[in-house]
Amino acid sequence: MRWRKAVVCQQRHSDQSRGSLGRVRWSVACLLAAVVAAACSRSDLELERAPAVPGSEPLPEAGVTTETGPGPMSACPGPATPPAPCSEWRVAGSDTIVSNSTTPPGSGVYLTALVPSGNGALVSWFTISDPSAGTWDTRALNLDGTPRSAIVSHLSFPTMGGVFTDVMSLAVTPQCAFGGLVDDVASGCRFLPLDGDGNESGPVVSLSDATSGGCTYLGAAPDGFSYLQESPANGGPIDLVDIGTDGSFQGRAHLGPLPGFGTRVVLQDQTSLIASFFENDSGVGPLTEQVAHYDAKGAPLSPPLTLATNSGSILLMAQTAGHVVGAYIGDMRPMGEAVYAVAIDGEGASIGAGPQALDPTGRIGPIYGFSLDPLPSGDALLTWNELDENSTRYHLFAMELDPTGNPRQGVTNLGIFEDVANVRVIGGADGERALLVYSGMPMGGTGGVHAQPLACARH
Repeated sequence: MRWRKAVVCQQRHSDQSRGSLGRVRWSVACLLAAVVAAACSRSDLELERAPAVPGSEPLPEAGVTTETGPGPMSACPGPATPPAPCSEWRVAGSDTIVSNSTTPPGSGVYLTALVPSGNGALVSWFTISDPSAGTWDTRALNLDGTPRSAIVSHLSFPTMGGVFTDVMSLAVTPQCAFGGLVDDVASGCRFLPLDGDGNESGPVVSLSDATSGGCTYLGAAPDGFSYLQESPANGGPIDLVDIGTDGSFQGRAHLGPLPGFGTRVVLQDQTSLIASFFENDSGVGPLTEQVAHYDAKGAPLSPPLTLATNSGSILLMAQTAGHVVGAYIGDMRPMGEAVYAVAIDGEGASIGAGPQALDPTGRIGPIYGFSLDPLPSGDALLTWNELDENSTRYHLFAMELDPTGNPRQGVTNLGIFEDVANVRVIGGADGERALLVYSGMPMGGTGGVHAQPLACARH
């Protein structure tokens, strides 16, 4: 099969079917065969299998979420002067496992979201250690990766029939209200009001009814939060649903059918850019990526505009100073061998020269996943991992992009991993520190959700 569909196994955002809300359902056999993230068996999705790492059977990888809060690493104060950008980011401290280090062998541990919380972050993941059920977990972290709170276990969910890997979705409002959105095959969509340490601050609210389908991409909204929901029939219309900070229903707007929904980024003014894609030639050629702009209540502000015609993955987006930067992997086979970046204006149109290849040849081997996150300086941080096919180890790279998607400096190698996937990054408000969180296994370490502190280097 094609590379982009293998990326889906790692990136979670889309199964490439038209009208999908970007969820990939993983079989229990796939999840329970896994210890850490990166190369889950793709037989259920008819995807290519990544080379297995001896002694481990990892989960699939996911890209970054686009849930947004009041800005990277904000403790919800008023606007601050942006720090200076970095030339590069370097590893600065010990790698810390933040999920349960005593999870039984054969369990699945899968990172799902990361949002700012005070001078740190709130992270969520799910753990499957039982053949029939799993749990969603959250934990607050300090900026050096050390835990700020205990692990909080939330709702359990059945694993029979699979689990959607976009859960648990997290968001935080400018007023520091936290929330979690979960979706499973038995109970549908549910909302959890949370505090900054991941504790439930109110009753769980069911958001599903007979006319609703899957839900995803929780973000801040004028009334509290909003999320995207599809109709029960795959390929049906997509709705933007508004809820209060307690999960109470506030309104619904019909966005219409989208030709293969990909990602959503909520901007600081609480409007949204929504990316969608469609096949150019019945699944043989590259994807065309389109982006449309909607106001906070779901009214269209611009029609879908074509951003790229050579994509091999979903499009990730991050708000920068005055722009939005998008990133995707080019349509190459058998796996990705080029990372592209493109500057996007507020209406979803490309700026300047359009998509530019940042790493066209691959430094180690094929690309198996990527992430894109905003930084307090107004830049964005791009990461991707490449597989050394001789050693079956993964190399993780990082590159800071300016507000128009151009590299600040060269590429930094953040290290070699037994497995690395699901990368998310939160930047410190001072611009000197950042926290990288991932599913995987460091060399000689334990599989699970890990946190790695980073430090800014300026040249």
